[in-house]
Amino acid sequence: MESRKGISFEIGLQRYFLERGEHMPQQIIGFDIDGVLTDELFPDGISVWHKEIDDYFGGVQQLQRSFQFTEAYGLEEAEVDRFMRERAESVFRKVPMREGAREVLTRLTELGFTVHLITARNSEYQEVTTQWLKRHGIPYHKLWLVKEKAPLCKELGIRFFVDDHWDNCQSLLKEQIPVVMMNMPHNELLEVPVPRVNTWDEVWGWCARVYELDDGEATA
Repeated sequence: MESRKGISFEIGLQRYFLERGEHMPQQIIGFDIDGVLTDELFPDGISVWHKEIDDYFGGVQQLQRSFQFTEAYGLEEAEVDRFMRERAESVFRKVPMREGAREVLTRLTELGFTVHLITARNSEYQEVTTQWLKRHGIPYHKLWLVKEKAPLCKELGIRFFVDDHWDNCQSLLKEQIPVVMMNMPHNELLEVPVPRVNTWDEVWGWCARVYELDDGEATA
């Protein structure tokens, strides 16, 4: 059965463009990287970041599910900064790609979409990020490393975005940019008014619905 949330989301998209006398644009779309393109969970459900933090700090316990390491592990900002300086680049280099991501992005580019990858990673990680994308054969038009995604998305004309961080999703919604949220342990307990996805097959399904594509044209 189709969820009411999914139906209301789609109706909202249609109304947004009908009120402006527009059709759903088919050329500009955006995606987060961490937790969306990257597969951060091991088969046992433990995050690559949790294992790295546990190794670095020596048995630190997770206190709550949170996007912020300070909240999740009770760490000080200075501790998190030191950890990121010493371990983040290694994680960014070795983290696997989510199954199906390359195939969906390839098909979108073949269909004429402009694909923007927008991550909150610090600018110092531009090179390792670019190398990771190249190594995994992920097609895109532009890579952005910025903290505030919503203003950039609005400036670029992005009309649909996929992210895993609810704060980003909220900011995008305030700019009237439709968004779906990739399920991750840090967000799964949140009650949110947007559709959730678990796989890139589901991401493709939403792209097909939002942009009125033939659902059989491509997926992983």
